[in-house]
Parts: sequence; C-alpha cells; structure tokens
Amino acid sequence: MIRGSRSMFPAFVAVTMAAASAPPLVAQTAHPSPGIDVAGMDRSVKPGDSFFNYANGTWLKQTDIPADRSSYGASAIVIEREGEKIDLAPPWRRVTLREAIKERSGIDVTEHPSREELAAAMDSEPDPEEGWGKLVDGLLSKEVEPSLMQPTFIVDYPVELSPFAKAHRSEDGLVERWEAFVGGIEIANSFTELNDPDEQRRRFEQQSEEAKRGDEEAQPYDEAFVEALEHGMPPTGGVGLGIDRLVMILTGARSLREVLLFPAMRN
Repeated sequence: MIRGSRSMFPAFVAVTMAAASAPPLVAQTAHPSPGIDVAGMDRSVKPGDSFFNYANGTWLKQTDIPADRSSYGASAIVIEREGEKIDLAPPWRRVTLREAIKERSGIDVTEHPSREELAAAMDSEPDPEEGWGKLVDGLLSKEVEPSLMQPTFIVDYPVELSPFAKAHRSEDGLVERWEAFVGGIEIANSFTELNDPDEQRRRFEQQSEEAKRGDEEAQPYDEAFVEALEHGMPPTGGVGLGIDRLVMILTGARSLREVLLFPAMRN
C-alpha cells in the first residue's frame, strides 16, 4: 500500500538520489556484476537487469547527507510493505557492513579473518567452495538484508566481496562501496571504480583461486579489461539503481515477475 501524493514514483527516485548525493544522470557502461546470472531463480533479479548509472563522486560520506529533510523538498514519503510502514524521506540510516552483521548475528567478521575461524564463529561447516568472502556475503544476505525494512545504506565492504572497487582511502582491507536497502531488498549498488591495472590483475588472480575452490560466482580473469586499464582510466564511480525493484517495492509486489511485462520465468 502506498500513502502520499499521486506521483510517488518520481518522488521516490528523487529522494533516493538525494539520499545518496548522486550527481546528474549520465550514460555509463559498468563491468558485469557477480550473481546476475541467477535471474529467474532469485525473485529480486531479472534477466538483463537494467540500471540507471551515475558517474563520479559516489563514495558516500557522512557529510553528504544533510539532516534537514526540508533540503530535499520532501517532509515525508511513506509506503507500507508486509505490514510495516517505511519512511523514505532522507536522511537514511548509514551503517558499516561489519556493524550490521555484528548487530544481527553477534559475529565481528574482522575478528575472524580466515575461512576456518569465521566458520567456527558461525558454528557451521561451510561448503568446500565457500571462501571467507562467500561466508561474509552469506551473513549479509541471510542475517542482515531481510531485516533492513527501513531505508539503509550499508557501507565499507571487504575487498573480497568487491573485485572491481578501489581500496578504501582510510581503512585497510576494505573498499569504497555502499549498497542501499529498502523493504528488505537491495535497490542500489555503488563503488569507486578500481583503475589500477596491477591491483586489478591481483584481484582477478584472487578470484581465480576462488573459482578453483568451486565458487561459481567468482569473476573470470579478464586480461582484456586489465589491458584497457593499462591504457589509462580516469577516477570514476557509479551507482546502479534498480528501477524494477523500486516498482516492486512501491506496488507491494513480492516478486519482480509481477512487475515485468515479459518475465523469463512467470511460474
């Protein structure tokens, strides 16, 4: 159920952009993101998932989000999903991935830097193909994401989860990346693009090791991409905003198949 003005969708997009302090819309081609091939199986992913992309200045800083809601020209934008009222007006909550996982599971992933240590803390026996990064991603998707009904930015991801993101400028082992969640669903993904070819080659080698372990979502080694970086790429970044997911949330649909004209798997 949607409560508010008749033109809720444009207002929601505007507020989402404002909350992330995104610059104007421009054309941009992004490297394929992991997991996109699960379309049709994951109810929040569809084949050829399309996004709006925003270039430059996407590293989310605390100072980027004014506390005064009137700065965005909206006092309240409220929707209802699964019986809970969701206030979309900025500012949105901002929490690190480490803090979010610790809040929900009691596990501080940084205190368990190896696969074996983290698995022991989770009191589980992971599949052989699951490395440390895969275990962290599992904690995020299973423990944290479903609880993020109110608009939330998760920031500061481990490098193992983000092979194309630039290293964090002040935190070792992290990258400059954030994701936005509403209604228990990820609606946007953003990071500062890695433009160092040597570091990108090293990241691909790490991903190759994960692929050998059996991780089907590990990024394949792309030498052509590294060679392109060697020719030079200016500092850049992007925000992928899932328009279909926004429609899903605003209409109360439980699956993307309900908002697509021609879903690949309707049943």
